[in-house]
Amino acid sequence: MQRTSDGKLKLGGDLTSQELNKLKDASLTGSQILDNLDDLNSEIVETAQKNGVKLPEDPVPNTINRKVVKESTMSLDAELEKLNKELDQRKPAEEAVIEENVSEVQEQPNDLKSQVLELLNKSDGAPTEQMLNAYKARHGKNSIYAIGMGEGDVYVFTHLKRGQWKKIQEIMSKMSQQDGNIDVEDEMKKKVVQYCVLWPNPLPVEFFYNSRAGVLDAIYQSILLNSYFLSPQQTMMLTTQL
Repeated sequence: MQRTSDGKLKLGGDLTSQELNKLKDASLTGSQILDNLDDLNSEIVETAQKNGVKLPEDPVPNTINRKVVKESTMSLDAELEKLNKELDQRKPAEEAVIEENVSEVQEQPNDLKSQVLELLNKSDGAPTEQMLNAYKARHGKNSIYAIGMGEGDVYVFTHLKRGQWKKIQEIMSKMSQQDGNIDVEDEMKKKVVQYCVLWPNPLPVEFFYNSRAGVLDAIYQSILLNSYFLSPQQTMMLTTQL
């Protein structure tokens, strides 16, 4: 008999690897132990019934009952199936709400159009329907836009064509070479707006000095957007795989 470093008593020497393997081969597995426990439970119940002894509902506490586990699994499957059916029933209602929201979004452009047209019609010297039709005949049916930011700030414009954009860039390049102090970006905005705004046209000089500070930028950005100068994110939103 020997005493180990942790104070425990040990009988005999250490087992060799061969002896350990033999011991493992002779030992029961976890499944075998559970099977034996189930068989033992069955024997206890049968013996008690023969002898007329009434056992409690759980004759062997703290043991794993495979039947209970199986029933629990079946119960979980039933719950999942029930939940799946509830989701299927809920789906049409959710789709109806989504369709309703989509309809509201689709109606918004018409509401916006009516609001802008109302502002346009209130403006002094607003273009008539004949003038608008003439713009469409000249620039294209789907090439006329209106932006309304308030009374007195309504503008009718068309988008930039590629040739116009290149021409504007050439002009800006020459201006920059001749006068290095010029604000090229600001001049670019002015040229784009002058090229594209159809009404009021021509824009008075006062527009570039006395209008609200953000009007020029707002019109410029709207022109660029409708000329398809889009960010990568906007482009991806308009792209789909076929």
